[in-house]
Amino acid sequence: MEFDYLQPDFYRFNSDSIELAKLVASENIKNKINVLGDFFCGCGVIGIETILNGVSAEKLIFLESNNSFVKYIEHNRRYFLKDNEHFNKSQILSIPFDQYAGEKIDLIVANPPYFYQHKARVPINPEKLKARFFSEVRFFDIVTGISENLTRCGLAYILYRSEHIAEEKKKIEKHITEINKDLIWQDDFYGKTGLLKIF
Repeated sequence: MEFDYLQPDFYRFNSDSIELAKLVASENIKNKINVLGDFFCGCGVIGIETILNGVSAEKLIFLESNNSFVKYIEHNRRYFLKDNEHFNKSQILSIPFDQYAGEKIDLIVANPPYFYQHKARVPINPEKLKARFFSEVRFFDIVTGISENLTRCGLAYILYRSEHIAEEKKKIEKHITEINKDLIWQDDFYGKTGLLKIF
């Protein structure tokens, strides 16, 4: 089914997105979720797969700052959720994640850019660069923004590349402690992709 997702030429989601959705669903299938947020959603695969794997939410928010993805999110939402109650409960927001000012979210899934330009080969395509590399914000900023949008008992699952964010881990841990949340790092979640869980 993952090959049916419509995606732009400059970007292809990886299997880690599918694996994240499966994990999130297995851990939250019985939980009451008012709002599910798919941040940095790209073509919407993680949010959609989380729903298709059994998570039920009163509202599903796709958040993606790159306008180039909107038509793909809309297509995938219609294709995969058209016969699902979540189709009418979903909303697409094309704004930077740090401009989100909506309701607090119970469950956030996120596959933000992985790479810093000084640590990896930079693609020529500017759209691919925007999708895969940190630009205006660092991973720390992404984690703080996401954690501050969670409800009191909210959960977040954020993918990362360990070799790129190692220097920020202590600062992130300090921040999460200060907002009375806990976290788990799993550097080997899927291949070279790690998973940060905030709860």
